[in-house]
Amino acid sequence: VVQNGIGYSAAEVTAGLSSPDKDKVSKMREVMKTFQAFLANFE
Repeated sequence: VVQNGIGYSAAEVTAGLSSPDKDKVSKMREVMKTFQAFLANFE
C-alpha cells in the first residue's frame, strides 16, 4: 500500500529516514507528510 501511494517501498522509506544524508531524510519526511495528508483526507 505504501509503495503504491508514494512510490517507495517500506524498506526504502526506512532507509531514507535513517540515512546519514540530511537532504535524503528531509525529502523522505516531506513525502511521508504528503502521504499522511492523503490518508487523512481519504478517511
